[in-house]
Amino acid sequence: SVAVCSNSPPKCVRVLSLIIPLAVGGTPLSLWEPKGILYERAVSITKSVNGTIDGILWHQGESDAVNTTLSSSYASRFSRMIKEIRIDLNNESLPVVAGELGRFLCDNETRFPNHEDINSALYQVAHEVSNVYIVSSEGLSHKGDTLHFDTQSLREFGRRYAAAYQSQRSNL
Repeated sequence: SVAVCSNSPPKCVRVLSLIIPLAVGGTPLSLWEPKGILYERAVSITKSVNGTIDGILWHQGESDAVNTTLSSSYASRFSRMIKEIRIDLNNESLPVVAGELGRFLCDNETRFPNHEDINSALYQVAHEVSNVYIVSSEGLSHKGDTLHFDTQSLREFGRRYAAAYQSQRSNL
């Protein structure tokens, strides 16, 4: 919970924020697209929460960076997923804050040859779809496997997600 205070008159109100963890590691976007099993699960669980959904935090794409067919269609598929989930959750302006894939994936080109295409697709979606914001992974490190962020980098990435989310909220 977060204390929201105003100066006049002095008053603080507690605001409860809930994060619904729906992540499933190693999954392609196809499972998160409408009619995909993870999409349907996410919508069902989210609708079961009694409250207002204030945004989506998104980090996915490594599984789509494995070949050109998946990476070249990522922007259109991700845009469609955002459009449909906004409709399904009855919030057509629902903010989406998406994080870049780790830039260290350039050291893992054999496994993820199209990682830069996924990051470019994220920026394309943010340019073309309203209320989509991208969080940079610049300067973040992996935990030794050239795939997963290390603990310090995850904490920094979390701060970046929070700053991006707060920034879009202050623009409302």
